Amino acid sequence: IASCRAKLSSTVLRYHNDDDDDDIGVPAWAWALDPTPIEDIEDLIHVFATPGKLGVVIETSSDDGATVVHAVRDSSIIADKIQVSDKLVAVDDGDVRAMTALQVSKLSSRKSSNPSRKLSIIRPTVME
Repeated sequence: IASCRAKLSSTVLRYHNDDDDDDIGVPAWAWALDPTPIEDIEDLIHVFATPGKLGVVIETSSDDGATVVHAVRDSSIIADKIQVSDKLVAVDDGDVRAMTALQVSKLSSRKSSNPSRKLSIIRPTVME
């Protein structure tokens, strides 16, 4: 079952349990769930990488064509900052959303000797 956001309301609905005669007050938001999965709530994160290979394997998503992180090597210079399934949306503030993973990889490689590379990623927010 996907987690969902609730649309809050101060209205209280009555829930009747057929096993007994007690009605239980249930807040309306418990019944009016927005079907938008929590996975659709995302954070924009900027990762700054030092010169050299990133050590990240990217692929073009079959779902929406986005460039996503497929794997992070243990030796990656940004292993503690990037995660599998992160969506790469910009390199040095240049929009890469319309690029394939191969194009993004070539772009990143051309910039590998720069003192710093700014990678902008979108990551789903984890709601508890």
